[in-house]
Amino acid sequence: MNREEVINRLTADVDKVVMVSFNDGKAQTIKVHLVDDEGIVYFLVLSNQVDDRAYWTVFDDIESVLPIGDSK
Repeated sequence: MNREEVINRLTADVDKVVMVSFNDGKAQTIKVHLVDDEGIVYFLVLSNQVDDRAYWTVFDDIESVLPIGDSK
């Protein structure tokens, strides 16, 4: 995905659970909390539970975003 596609997908998925692939080859299941001008704030989803620690990542570190079912 290009940067614009990543931003559009994440914006559409605020408060939803998605699979994000990073440029370093790692992937995480996350719940999108907030999309700002440079990146996203999110929570990791571990064993079907949302971790209470928030993380922030710039858009340029994200390679792709895939929706996971109908998750909220």
